[in-house]
Amino acid sequence: MMPQKLRVLQIITRLDKGGAPEVVMLLAEKLNKEKISTQIISGLTIHPQQDIDAYEKRTGVQIHFIPSLRRQPSLVKDVLALITLYLAIRRINPDIVHTHTSKAGILGRIAAALCKVPIIIHSPHGHVFYGYFGRLQNSFILLVERLTALLTDRIITLTQQGKRDHVRARIAPPEKFVPIHCGIDLSRFSDVEVSQKEKRQELNIPEFSPIVGTVSRLEPIKGQEYFIQSSALVARKYPDTTFVVVGDGLLEAKLKQMANDLGIRKNLLFLGYRQDVPELMSIFDIFVLPSLNEGLGRVLIEAMAAGKPVVATRVGGIPDVVLDEVTGLLAPPRNSHRLAEFVLRLLENKDLAHKMGRAGKIRAAAFDVRRMVEKTETLYQQLAMKLCNAIVSSR
Repeated sequence: MMPQKLRVLQIITRLDKGGAPEVVMLLAEKLNKEKISTQIISGLTIHPQQDIDAYEKRTGVQIHFIPSLRRQPSLVKDVLALITLYLAIRRINPDIVHTHTSKAGILGRIAAALCKVPIIIHSPHGHVFYGYFGRLQNSFILLVERLTALLTDRIITLTQQGKRDHVRARIAPPEKFVPIHCGIDLSRFSDVEVSQKEKRQELNIPEFSPIVGTVSRLEPIKGQEYFIQSSALVARKYPDTTFVVVGDGLLEAKLKQMANDLGIRKNLLFLGYRQDVPELMSIFDIFVLPSLNEGLGRVLIEAMAAGKPVVATRVGGIPDVVLDEVTGLLAPPRNSHRLAEFVLRLLENKDLAHKMGRAGKIRAAAFDVRRMVEKTETLYQQLAMKLCNAIVSSR
C-alpha cells in the first residue's frame, strides 16, 4: 500500500536568485500538504531567492544547507557533499528524492541510490551540452549524465525540445523523460499596479521615449553583447529610444564599455539587480532576450504575462515558449542585425506589437504555477503507485 503521505526531498545546488530555485521553492510550497510532505536541501547560497526564515515559517517547509555542495568542481568539497547528502537522506528517509540542476543532480542521485531511496527523479532545468564548456568538458558531462540517468526513474525536462536534446545526446531512452513546463506566479506580472509616468520619472526616461528592455544575468551564455550591438543599430534610426538592462554579473563593466565605444551610453540604462522587475517590465514597449542557450527562458513568460511583445533567439526551449510571428519574433543566435531588424519592425508597427502582446498574455497562462504543481504531483503519485503495485505483485 502507498504511504498515507509521501515524503519528498528536493535537492538543489543553490537557492540563489534564479529560475530553478524559484521553481523548487514554489513546488515545495504549493504541493498538496495533505498528501505530500516536502523538505529541501540546498548547497551554498549567498543571495537567496527569498528570505529563508520567512519562507520556512510561512510554508512549513524545512530547508537544510550543505555548504560543501557548490556549483564549481572541487574533488574534496564534492566528496564531502556526497557524504553529507548520504547522511542527510538516511536521516530524512524520503520516499522520493527529486534533484534539480547539474551538480545536485549528480551527487544527489548517487547519494539517494546508495540510500536505496525507492523513487529518484531529476530536473536538469535546461542542459549544459553546448554554449557553456569546451569539447572535452562537454564529453565528460555527457558521460556523467548518462551514468546517473541509470539511477533515475524519471527525468523532467522543461520543454519537448529539452526532451529531444537529451534523447539526441543519448542521456536516456525517450520513455524516461517527462516534459513539464516550470511554473510561474503570473499574477506578479499581469496585475502590476504602477504609474508608468512616475516609473519613467524615477528612471529619468523621457515620457515619450520608446523603451526596449532586457532582464538577465550578465554572463556570456545570455548573449547580452548582441543586445548592446543591436541597440546601437536601432538608435541610429530612432535616437530617442531608451534601452534598459536589468541584472548584474561578470560582464557588466565590459558591456558598459561596449556601449561607450558604440556611442550609445546615453541611451542605455544599466540598472543592476532589481526587486521591482514586474514594475520595470510594465513600462517596456518591447522585451528582448538574446541568449545563446536557454532551458526554457522563464523571463520570456514573465514578459508575455506582462503583455509585452518579445524578440528572442531560436535556441534551446525558447521556440516552445515564444510562438514565432504570434507572440514574438525569433532571431538566430549571435545575430545583432536580425535582433535590430525585429525590434525596428515592432517599433514601426504598433498594431503588430500590441497584437503580439495580447497573444503573449494568453500564451503565458500555459505556464501558470498551478499546472506545474498538478503535473508534478501526478507524476509523484503515479510512480509511487507503480512501485507499490510492483511490490505487491512480487509477494
